[in-house]
Amino acid sequence: MKMGMIKVTQAEVNEAVRLHGLWLEDSKTGKRANLNGRDLSGLDLRGVDLRRAGLESANLSNADLRSADLSDADLSFSNFSDANLSYAYLNSADLRSADFSGAYLRHALLDGATYSSKTIFPALGDNMILKED
Repeated sequence: MKMGMIKVTQAEVNEAVRLHGLWLEDSKTGKRANLNGRDLSGLDLRGVDLRRAGLESANLSNADLRSADLSDADLSFSNFSDANLSYAYLNSADLRSADFSGAYLRHALLDGATYSSKTIFPALGDNMILKED
């Protein structure tokens, strides 16, 4: 965990996801999830809808993100090492300089995602679906 990074509890992230869902339905209600620079390592985030959420520089190592929807989210500089992202949606997400080393990305969708030469992916061949235009 980086110095100064705030650890988020499962209850806190559950509430952030609930409010974010309301915000996705109507931006006048709820609140956009801003988890930039937060430590969410090891949390259960299966099936969460965090489309368009702020997760820049977040620590999601060892998190369970199976079937999570992170489309259009800012995931730049985030740590996903050893996270489970099988069947996750990362379409049009900002993945610049994100670290996916050791992450499980089987059947993850990354259509239109932005990544850079500093983005670290696990070895290809685990059915990660990475499309380029």
